[in-house]
Amino acid sequence: MENIVNVKSSQDELFRRIRKLVRNSSKRRDDLLLIEGKRQLLAALESGLEAEYLIFAQNTDGEVLIREVLAKYPQKLKPVGMKPSLFAELAETRNSQGIIMLAPMPPFEKEPATLLAAGGSVLILENVQDPGNTGTLIRTAAAFGFSAVIITDGGCQPFNDKALRASMGAVFRLSLLTDCCLADIIPILRNHHYQLFAADMKGQPVHETEVSEHKNIALLLGNEGAGISELARADFQLVSVPMTGAVESLNVAMAGTILCWELFRQRKRS
Repeated sequence: MENIVNVKSSQDELFRRIRKLVRNSSKRRDDLLLIEGKRQLLAALESGLEAEYLIFAQNTDGEVLIREVLAKYPQKLKPVGMKPSLFAELAETRNSQGIIMLAPMPPFEKEPATLLAAGGSVLILENVQDPGNTGTLIRTAAAFGFSAVIITDGGCQPFNDKALRASMGAVFRLSLLTDCCLADIIPILRNHHYQLFAADMKGQPVHETEVSEHKNIALLLGNEGAGISELARADFQLVSVPMTGAVESLNVAMAGTILCWELFRQRKRS
């Protein structure tokens, strides 16, 4: 491999610079993103994200992956190889795949009207707090043809390190809108003829719900403990996952996955 910078000591100026960036980014998460693992990293590069640093561990796993990445993006990257012990100081997971990338934070969509005018299916996460749930639901949305994910005020940010890993790179494949006020979004959804659904245990079983082939879809999922807001309850059609009654409820990511799949299935059938 050519054009590789090798770092062998913790006293190396480049290592100290990168370590400082990693530590600062883990505290703020507002300007620099640490992307760890093959699938997330390739998805980020496919989306057009440019690497500030591409770092790999100088062991079997890291060297296999860096060759694979460089084979796809030979002109865009300047890799930095590190002793495994140094790489471990930067990695956020214990069992790292041996490759990480530091890159500028991708831009978010700023205007709800612009995003919603594009149509399609939109997933709304209303105050969903858990990073694992957030990342899983973003991955689910990408899997079932949703074009965007909207996260309301107070919800977990999609580029939280755990949410990013749970999304398995899906955060780079969808339009994202964060820190939104649901009251501001509902009129826009109605103006663009979205059919509004919200998950609630008292809602109509989703497989009995009629999904219009002529309307866009918005599915809202509520907070893990509190559920959906009264505003959502008043403005959205309530749908549920039918269960036998032996289990009181499902995790929001699990329920959301079932609902997304059923809405996707009905749209495909129309």
